[in-house]
Amino acid sequence: MMAQSKRVVLDTSVLVWHHGAMALRDALKSARVEVVYFDCVVNETISVLARRARERKGPSEFAALLDQLVSRVPVYGPILSHFVGGSREP
Repeated sequence: MMAQSKRVVLDTSVLVWHHGAMALRDALKSARVEVVYFDCVVNETISVLARRARERKGPSEFAALLDQLVSRVPVYGPILSHFVGGSREP
């Protein structure tokens, strides 16, 4: 019998740091669960972060919010760097 890997797909609410999201990510990491983020979720997250930066913090904060996203989903780092320029290595 083949060992099955554990995977879970997370949505935008987890990436934009709603209550309990950090605890959920930590618990999944501890349980050695592979977390999967679909491109559409990352795209939606970028839209949410851009809107929040515009509405609350000002456009200059978008780069900092994007850096936080890259730290949570490092595989997207090279792609996301095109949104704000500069080098963002995973």
